[in-house]
Amino acid sequence: MYEEKARSYIKTNIIISIGFALTFVMLVALLVKIGSTNSGLSAGRTEKATTYANNLVSNGLYYQAACEFENILREAKLDDKKKANLLFILGNLYMDNLKDYQNALATYIKLKTYYPDNPYTTEINQRVVTCLERIGRHVEAQAALQSATRIGSIESPQDKVIAIVGKRPITMSDLNEAISELPETLQVKYSTPQGKLEFLRGNLLTSELLYNLALRQGLNKDAVYLKRINKLEKNLLVQMAYEREVKDFPKVSETDLRLFFEARKDSLYKGKKFEEVRNEVAQDYIRTKRGEYESKLLEKLVAGETIEIYPESLGISAPAIKFGGGGE
Repeated sequence: MYEEKARSYIKTNIIISIGFALTFVMLVALLVKIGSTNSGLSAGRTEKATTYANNLVSNGLYYQAACEFENILREAKLDDKKKANLLFILGNLYMDNLKDYQNALATYIKLKTYYPDNPYTTEINQRVVTCLERIGRHVEAQAALQSATRIGSIESPQDKVIAIVGKRPITMSDLNEAISELPETLQVKYSTPQGKLEFLRGNLLTSELLYNLALRQGLNKDAVYLKRINKLEKNLLVQMAYEREVKDFPKVSETDLRLFFEARKDSLYKGKKFEEVRNEVAQDYIRTKRGEYESKLLEKLVAGETIEIYPESLGISAPAIKFGGGGE
């Protein structure tokens, strides 16, 4: 009797063990299959994603373009040359367009570390020095400059004097920064050495001469000038505060885009396939999420302030409206 129970117990455990083993094998196979079907962007989708990122740059959506380039670098199957090229573009986007010198510096360091044979070494070293200077790490910037100069990879620093107007020097970084503020087409036009010389002589020098004239005429003390400066300062601070806040804007993933598309494919995209309208989906997704993000940001800001509105001052017969952190 006991022997029969023992045999039954052993048989049951063997069946359970085999079942667990088969289940484990099936799970492994399933995970392998999933991994193979989501192994990254295909060549065609990589090309579309790159075109989309470039279009974002052309439309001045630099933050969104940086997110898209990072997504391409993370998910696309690229050779080392293309990865190095995209990292260089991304670093320049952070530095020249977003003025985000910390992310620019991190990107250049990654490029130098993972792809030391890249063709941009000289310019990268110059940009690393500039980034360090801009974030206040002057000692490290000087060390980086000396190190790069010692191995012959930098012929001259970004702050090399390229012209003098009166007693004020104009540096290479002054010239590059002025060019970076131009529209994309003009940036390309003035990107070559000859183009930079043309911009220096025809634009930057003219501005410096007019600036000197304004100082001699005492316009820097004019009431109209001071009022405009105050307004410009306020607008600039508003813009900088906004850009700092939206840095935390969630990055766009392929999964997010597909879920967004699936929820609207009939009502908004008229039954089209995702691949046909991916760029449109991405733009709609970013616009929708940014609207939600900005609404939450506004709620947070209002919660920290006391705000009062006086309708009577606008000719409206109504009591004062008070809300915010100190209101109702």
